[in-house]
Amino acid sequence: MPAQRDAIGRRGLIVCEGPDDERFLRIMLTHLGIDMIWVEYVEGESQFRRYVRGLRGRAGFGILRSFAIVRDADTDSSTKFSHACSQLRDFGYPVPTLPLQLASGRFPALESGAVGFTGATGVMILPPEKDVGALENLCLDAIGTDPSLPCVDEFLACVKSNSGIRWPESYRPKAQ
Repeated sequence: MPAQRDAIGRRGLIVCEGPDDERFLRIMLTHLGIDMIWVEYVEGESQFRRYVRGLRGRAGFGILRSFAIVRDADTDSSTKFSHACSQLRDFGYPVPTLPLQLASGRFPALESGAVGFTGATGVMILPPEKDVGALENLCLDAIGTDPSLPCVDEFLACVKSNSGIRWPESYRPKAQ
């Protein structure tokens, strides 16, 4: 996670796992003309807890009205969702009961003894409604049966057989 974060300057915030996810989400929001949401990454799933814990202490926290965690399903979407919800709960944020659902309620107060402000949180596990995968699976699903995919597979097979580079099958969508 970057050592120092800028002040929160927008009413919406999405936090994701890594820089590729961040670039994808920023480009998508720009394409959709949405400029009131900021995207940041945490440099790996193990950093989400630290990020959520420190969010309240960030400059500009008081303007935040929506906060979403976006995570890859990897091999178990329900565990990833459960972990994200636990982090929200542990640090005083509203907790959604399902992925892609917003939960409204009080955000933690800025100062001890003060009343927090109302906001909404959400958790998105990628790809949505699947038990395994990541952002790359979502992208591959979006292009469906593109006629160039067999060429990509041939290229990857050539790289594998001629270079000795190997990757686990779970990384194949990332390679594609």
